[in-house]
Amino acid sequence: MTAADRLLEVLAGAAPTGMSSAELCKATGLGPARAFPALHALEQRGAISSEWEKPEPGFEPRRRLYWIAGGADAP
Repeated sequence: MTAADRLLEVLAGAAPTGMSSAELCKATGLGPARAFPALHALEQRGAISSEWEKPEPGFEPRRRLYWIAGGADAP
């Protein structure tokens, strides 16, 4: 199974609000060196979408959230 396949599998079962890259790495067992290029490629293909979360004031750092593209409940 490729890194992209593992990420898509996990995102398919994720909450509509998406998952952070750290959560995705933990859930898939992928390190950042494999996860980030795969996330970028999936986003370029239109398979997933992402955006920076809107943190509460004073909460840092912001996280980038990822979800399956086209979901009706996507952020």
